[in-house]
Amino acid sequence: RATTRLRKAPAPAPKDAPSGAEGAGQRRQTAEDQATLKVARKLAHLYNEEARAALVHSGPGSNTERAEELLSQAHQWMMLSGDLSNASRVLLNLSELHAIRSEFKNQNSVYCRPDERSRRHLLRFITGRLFMWWPVIAYEVLLHTFVLEYISLFGFLSSGRDETIVDLADRHLQMLWSCLHYNQLKDEREIAVCHFHMADLALQEERIPGAPPMPKVRLTLALRHARKSADYWERSGALQYTKDFVASHIRVARLLESQQRSSAFFEATEHLAEVEATLVALANRQSPGSRTSNGDEGMFTLQGSKAIAVPPLRREMSRVCQAGIRQGEDVDRLKVLYGRVLRNEPIRPVQDSVPSPG
Repeated sequence: RATTRLRKAPAPAPKDAPSGAEGAGQRRQTAEDQATLKVARKLAHLYNEEARAALVHSGPGSNTERAEELLSQAHQWMMLSGDLSNASRVLLNLSELHAIRSEFKNQNSVYCRPDERSRRHLLRFITGRLFMWWPVIAYEVLLHTFVLEYISLFGFLSSGRDETIVDLADRHLQMLWSCLHYNQLKDEREIAVCHFHMADLALQEERIPGAPPMPKVRLTLALRHARKSADYWERSGALQYTKDFVASHIRVARLLESQQRSSAFFEATEHLAEVEATLVALANRQSPGSRTSNGDEGMFTLQGSKAIAVPPLRREMSRVCQAGIRQGEDVDRLKVLYGRVLRNEPIRPVQDSVPSPG
């Protein structure tokens, strides 16, 4: 009876809506209305918890239809009661449910369903500035996590659409970035994470079997995102966030490698060498004891107490050099660089001493 009454009643203004929103076209809530909302919220939470427990114990071939029914009903009641923050948590659980299904069912429609359902609500949250930030960010990361596995199995959607799952994820990350950037609740760290994933998504799309070369506009935008992410970690402290700083610059190098020109491999290696030189110089200014206090002790190759190289960057430089040599691009310079990379020798003097082609 409570939920029937709730469906007939005007929708309440959300808790975090502007103060003027309550006045336009909405009557004042009575005690009975408030009791009804309380019942709806309690029912929604119970349904969400029961569905969540079913998801935790689900396995290959499990029947998740009951969990979907519970979550759908919980989401409906939370939306009716104006509890948009918890409604976003239910959307996250729905997304996880469909992701679990996609592991066992090779059906494109299964993968698209959570997106189409969530998109309407996410758009509603954007226009009203009603984001519950962490569940929404987690949803985007969940979608991003399964992109590469999905495209390796299916490539493009077979439902007749021109849009790939990568395009779909990219649009959601763009939407999230816009909200984080332009909303009053700015969070520079989360903006940097968004920039990172938007750059990485372009690289993942390039790995689709038979994919064409990355268009120049797409490459330029992806490079901009990767550099903005790297800039944030540098401002925050390259030694404090070494892994994030290195990961962002590796994306920059891979995008430089994707350029359609003969010097692309050399430019990528040069960029990585510059980043390594920066990190090594910063590390050597610190005392040996404080250098490893941030949990990134495996990030430097030491000679005595002196840092001489950054292994993740050396591995990436080695890969780039090998790829360039295999393709016959800038072979002489890359061979010299490759030798120095393997011996953990400084890279920068070689770049200055080896003449460029022509």
